[in-house]
Amino acid sequence: MLDVQIDGAIATLTLRGPNGNRLDVETAHALAAAWRQVGADATVRCIILTGAGDAFCAGSDGDVPLSLDPADYDVWTPVVVAVNGRCAGAGLRFVGQGDIILAAESAVFAGAPLAAGLPVEDFLYQRRRLPLPLAELLILAGGAWTIDAARAYEVGWVSEVVPAEQLLPRARQLAEAVARNDPTAVRRTKEILVRSRDLFLRDAVEQARAAVVPLARNRAARRAILERA
Repeated sequence: MLDVQIDGAIATLTLRGPNGNRLDVETAHALAAAWRQVGADATVRCIILTGAGDAFCAGSDGDVPLSLDPADYDVWTPVVVAVNGRCAGAGLRFVGQGDIILAAESAVFAGAPLAAGLPVEDFLYQRRRLPLPLAELLILAGGAWTIDAARAYEVGWVSEVVPAEQLLPRARQLAEAVARNDPTAVRRTKEILVRSRDLFLRDAVEQARAAVVPLARNRAARRAILERA
């Protein structure tokens, strides 16, 4: 499930579901629709993406049939990602695709079990922020290695780390600061930044997506995803 709330110039998208707000087909389609909705709304000048409860997004059910990247829907409204808990597997995409990344002190970042034959699209976006040695460790360790919020801030993966109770208020504060700027300038600047940093990334993502269909039929892969907390 996905909750969409628009309050003034700020839209807040909240992932909500069982087992750590895992992505399923319904949520993926709802998120794609939400990107289109808020991206086309000229009154929305910044977007906050977060998770309900104690988790941000603990992964997916193994079948995410469409892109979750707002740039693929021509959404150039800045996105503040507020990681409030466990962020793993498919949840890592949001960290790589967001513009300002905040983390609660209790947040933890983890991979997914590559031993079960899962694609690596979730991790390719981390090359935007993580130093290459750490990005490759996160990818290849397949969930056996994690980064806590303090370490994520230390290596520049997240912008700020705050106590859990301050996460959404701080996200709102930053979103309002973004919203006070000229919207045309902000959106155009974001578009230039995303397109320039992704010149090498898009080809890699397309290769990863080509592997999704056969790997999604892998029963061991699907079972491994569903069994992960």
